[in-house]
Amino acid sequence: MRIALNGFFWDQPYTGSGQYLRGLWRDLPDLPESRGHTFVLLRPGSAAPAAGIPPRRRARVLTVAPGPFAGRSANLAQLWWEQIGLPAAARRVRARVLH
Repeated sequence: MRIALNGFFWDQPYTGSGQYLRGLWRDLPDLPESRGHTFVLLRPGSAAPAAGIPPRRRARVLTVAPGPFAGRSANLAQLWWEQIGLPAAARRVRARVLH
């Protein structure tokens, strides 16, 4: 099964959401229950390049094109990402679960 993670907070490692996301990315693929699953980290296109994201077994990083509010309004960009961009990206990678 392909499981997608919302990578919006990757570049905010000192926030609770950023720490949670990094912990999931670091540990989830190594759990015995994760055998046979593939993980995809979905990031908005306005985010910095994925160079700082460590590769994981059975995992990949996908940066999606920026939304219409990128660079204009951080709040609207996040809202657009979570309500429109992220679900569309999850469908595109054929994720069965979006977390």
